[in-house]
Amino acid sequence: MDKPNFKLQYKNWSIRFFQEFEALAYKAIFERGYVDVDFNKQHWNIHLKNILSLNTNVVRLLFNEEVLVGFYILQFHVLPWNQRTYSLLSLLHLSPEFRSVGTYSSMFKDAEAIAKLNNAAAIQALDQSILMQESERRTLFHNTGFNLADNIWEKQDGDKIDG
Repeated sequence: MDKPNFKLQYKNWSIRFFQEFEALAYKAIFERGYVDVDFNKQHWNIHLKNILSLNTNVVRLLFNEEVLVGFYILQFHVLPWNQRTYSLLSLLHLSPEFRSVGTYSSMFKDAEAIAKLNNAAAIQALDQSILMQESERRTLFHNTGFNLADNIWEKQDGDKIDG
């Protein structure tokens, strides 16, 4: 359960939040193990700015008082075979002390409202987009109305895996 002294508030992305957002986004990818010895800060900043500037992406920031404690990235895409708009919660991140089922549920509800405003036929999320124990994450998805629709299979270049 969330601590009662939290005063959480969502805000739309704005350039004035870039430094705070960049720092928290870096923590998000670092905690997920995506940062390695080849990390290039300049490339990272360009990529981050590209994500923020695409009109098919919605970035919502979560503040406690005036401190950025979380964010999510909701990406919209139209399927070419039926012209329906779908949305994907590609990343939800919270500072560790704010990680709870209640806060993540709030983020899902906020994202769902944004998806509905954009006439999305569905909202999707990936397991990796949320840092929680698997049992808690599955409960969170089920309690917020998500169903497991598919699994993603991936093959990576063997040379890169072996190092």
